[in-house]
Amino acid sequence: MTTIQNKWNADAEASMMGFTVHIENEEHLTHLVKYVLNTLKGEYHYDLEEKTKEVVESATRKYNSGKDKSIKWFTTNATQFGTCLTFVRDKGTPTKRNGVLAWVENLDYPDCSELGYVFFENVNGKVRRIA
Repeated sequence: MTTIQNKWNADAEASMMGFTVHIENEEHLTHLVKYVLNTLKGEYHYDLEEKTKEVVESATRKYNSGKDKSIKWFTTNATQFGTCLTFVRDKGTPTKRNGVLAWVENLDYPDCSELGYVFFENVNGKVRRIA
């Protein structure tokens, strides 16, 4: 395993604890999504490669007509509405008062996945999704 893979694995673990991870590029994002989906695979039934491709494609291209289709921040949350993967498109800090635009992939209820505004706050020096 390379140094970069070790760092990206640590990023994936941090995202599963609810912390936001700054995304370096689409390869980094794909690695995080695949790691998270592989970790959660025991609770869900899907082909890992196919599901990873589907989720990354939805996050980067679905409802995205702009030139910059990249994701800037990523986190994973277990909510009362299911396990959600949050892909923030906003270039700035995710802790803006009026929220940031994000694609939210709901693993428990895929039909509830949506593009919308989400909110974050600083907690003990880390950024966490709060709504």
